[in-house]
Parts: sequence; C-alpha cells; structure tokens
Amino acid sequence: MVAAAARGATSSKRRTTARDLVETVAALSLPELDNARLRAAMALQVVELHESRARITAAQLAERRRIERNLHDGAQQRLLALGFELQAALLNGDPDRLANDVARAVEQTRVVLDELHDLANGLHPAVLNDGGLAAALDDLSRRVPGVVTSRCTESRFDPDVEATAWFVVCEAVANACKHAASTIILVDVAEQERRLLVSISDDGRGGADSAGSGIQGIRDRAEAAGGWMELDSPPGEGTTVRVELPCVP
Repeated sequence: MVAAAARGATSSKRRTTARDLVETVAALSLPELDNARLRAAMALQVVELHESRARITAAQLAERRRIERNLHDGAQQRLLALGFELQAALLNGDPDRLANDVARAVEQTRVVLDELHDLANGLHPAVLNDGGLAAALDDLSRRVPGVVTSRCTESRFDPDVEATAWFVVCEAVANACKHAASTIILVDVAEQERRLLVSISDDGRGGADSAGSGIQGIRDRAEAAGGWMELDSPPGEGTTVRVELPCVP
C-alpha cells in the first residue's frame, strides 16, 4: 500500500508539474501572441492606407481629366466663340449690329465667369482660404438650395484639415443632391478634444451604398488624413455621414 501511495503521489506530482509547465508556457506565449496580433493589425492598416491613397490618386487623375474636359468643352469654347463674334462685329461696321453683338458678348462673359467660378469652387474655394470652414459653408448654403449649416466652429485649422473637411462636405452634399432626392441637407462642424467632427444629414430616400464611389471617396479622404468615416443610411429614413479628423487649431 505504501508503494501504491508513493506511485500515486509521484503521478499526481507529475500531473501538477506538467500543468504548471503548460501554464508557464502559455503565460510566456501570451505577450508574443498579442504582439503578433498587433503586428498583423498594423500591417493591415498599412495596406488599407496604401489602398486608400491609391484610390485617391486615381480619383485625382480622373478629376483632372474631368476639369480638362469641362474647360475645353465649356469655358474655352465659349471664349473662342466670343472672340469670333466680336471680331465679326468689328469688321461688319454696322453700329446697331455692333451694339447687339457687344450686349450678347457681355452676357456670354457672365456665363463663362459663372462656369469658371463653379469650377474653381469645386477645386478649392478662395473663401475657404480667407475665412475658413464657417465662411466656406455659408457660401455653399447660398449657392446650393436646401443646404443649411446648423453649426460650424469659427476656429481655423491646418489648411489640409480644412480642405479635407470641405471636400467631405461637398462630396456628401453632391451625393444627397444627385441620388437621395433630399430637400434639406444639414451640415454640422464642431471641434472636440483636438478632433474635428463633421456631420452631413439629409432627409432623402436613404439606402446609400457604402461601397459606392462617392462614399468610398469620403472614407478614403478621412482615412488618409488619419480620421474615420461612419455611414448611417436606413432605407426611407435619410442619410447621415459622420467624419472625424484629427486637428490642431
């Protein structure tokens, strides 16, 4: 019996030793596993950042081509036609015809200026440089029916942050106008704990495609600036785009 008891004690001790060994190995392995998960998460973020920047680069090239087409087909053609009309009016010599041609040329000049103004605003409005986001959003509210700025901080931020916030608002407003059949678009920009919070809400049809080019463009801009985007768009209940950007006033 003594021998059996001794064997039992030895077996129990071995089990205890084995369990202790497993627990020790597990405890030593946990930090490395955590580090591996962290490295994997960081690698994934780097890949996503590279992909988002690649999409932004492609979008910028496409936008440049669009601007070139608009300039060629719009303002450039109007200016060429305007020059020919004025030259013909000068050669004709008829005072009445000259007066009519000049009046028409003045009107065409106004049209060209409006086209160039809209095009320039789509790139980077001067009012954003001069007055910041608050002034730029006031200008947007005057130009786009239904856009209402419910709140906007008067603080100024890094030009890149202001430009990112501005293009986010413009893209969200364009999406709401083109696809959502909205009548009211509320824009809210607030500063909180060194973060810029941008919210664009509309009363449209909802059901926005999170993988669509417009939403993806907003997400890419936010992530490239070190922020994030959130989409809330239940069908039939409107759409809200929220973006948070790091900022230093």
